[in-house]
Amino acid sequence: MRRFLLAAVERGLNYIESLRTSAGSWEDFGIAGPSDMWTSAYVGALVAEIGTKRAQRMAATALQWLLHVSPQGRWGYSSAAPCDADTTTWVARLAINLKVPLASSTYEFLANHTSLPLGVATFRKGDFIAKFGRHTVDRGGWYAGHGCVTAAAAGLRDHPLHAHILASLHGRQHRSGSWDGYWWLDREYTTGLALEGLVKTPEYRSAVDSGVKWLRRRCSSERVIVTPFLPNGSPFATGAAIRGLAIAREIDDVTARVARDLIAMQKKDGSWRRSAALRLPLPNVIDPIDDWWTSPEGKPTIWNTPLWDQQCLHTTATAINGLWHYRTCI
Repeated sequence: MRRFLLAAVERGLNYIESLRTSAGSWEDFGIAGPSDMWTSAYVGALVAEIGTKRAQRMAATALQWLLHVSPQGRWGYSSAAPCDADTTTWVARLAINLKVPLASSTYEFLANHTSLPLGVATFRKGDFIAKFGRHTVDRGGWYAGHGCVTAAAAGLRDHPLHAHILASLHGRQHRSGSWDGYWWLDREYTTGLALEGLVKTPEYRSAVDSGVKWLRRRCSSERVIVTPFLPNGSPFATGAAIRGLAIAREIDDVTARVARDLIAMQKKDGSWRRSAALRLPLPNVIDPIDDWWTSPEGKPTIWNTPLWDQQCLHTTATAINGLWHYRTCI
């Protein structure tokens, strides 16, 4: 099994490497233009966790590019967007994985986006003023704490407000054991990251156990995890779930079967079908509901339909990262 896992990871790395720009960055999605900083930060951070020399080189090149395009120590979706705490968190995670020290300004920026009990907000009003000279978003949804961003930041153990982040994350857990995201439709993403952040803190053991049980239930079907918008299976949600269970050291026979099914879905070019389901809530929406995408007028818009990774980069990086972490457990 370990050999098949490594082969799938290598095929995925082939695909990801084939889409690098000449500068070593990546681009995906297409919300007011493609994302380069955020995509490079996320893909780079997950690739950096893979312990092969090629993966490390690819991640290091991405970090060099990110440090070059934004030397002030904060990053955003792209150069056309305000800097945000989510992108900056993933750059910090990338740097930590590569053991590269970050400027104090990076942690100051992240601390300014962190509060109790809300957690980590993606934006502050100052982010828009710094970019555009005025408020382009003047309502609270995008400035509130977001579960998916808080969960990602929980992995930054050097964050000056790390204890506050864990407490906020603990308070956001659903009775089901899962965590909901703000920008992400798949709870597997947020739940897996939450487990990673909480698993090393004994006082949150019961929360971790509940999250593990929820992920196991999601993996208990006869195939890869299905979602309302991907009834044939979501490689992104599946990879995120495997990653969370593996990091929590809670794998079992069901995890093994799901990992095999995920490998079986891999395309010949090394990618998986696009399945990273991003949502863009209206700026005034603080807590998106599960049926947020249903338009009263029945008209699909950017505000009520899933947004996909057209280049399959988020999906493929998440899938191979989950398989790699699973491989380290067997």
